[in-house]
Amino acid sequence: MTLRSATLFALALTALFITLPTTPVEAARQLETVDDDSPLLQEMDVIEGQLKLLRRNLKKPEENANSLKAIQEMQRAAVACKAMSFPMAEAAEGEAKAEILKGYKLEMIGMIETILSMERALLNDDNDKARELYKTIKGFEDSGHEKFTDEG
Repeated sequence: MTLRSATLFALALTALFITLPTTPVEAARQLETVDDDSPLLQEMDVIEGQLKLLRRNLKKPEENANSLKAIQEMQRAAVACKAMSFPMAEAAEGEAKAEILKGYKLEMIGMIETILSMERALLNDDNDKARELYKTIKGFEDSGHEKFTDEG
């Protein structure tokens, strides 16, 4: 090996080691970043953001127009999420996978129905009922994470 070849080889190795994660923790962070950008998590973030807005607005009937816009965005995101897969389902096979997906879709349908009921309550100027339904939606969020993620 010539000096020039050895130098180029050393430079290539140095560049490789600089770009690789240096620890398992760093490698895990890189994987988490990829997962955090999944379409499912992006849509779930939309739902979470709209829930935060509703938590404040449902107490104020004068904000019902903004609350209804938030609810429409939640509906769109929830319907999109219902059609998506997720890591727990992808890791399963056969009948187990089918059962996980069925449970997930049923949970999402229940949440969508509750969001629709919340919209109906606001259209009827029943903010008290809308606030009750808000709590139900938060319950779907908690139970869904418990059932369908590694968090549970």
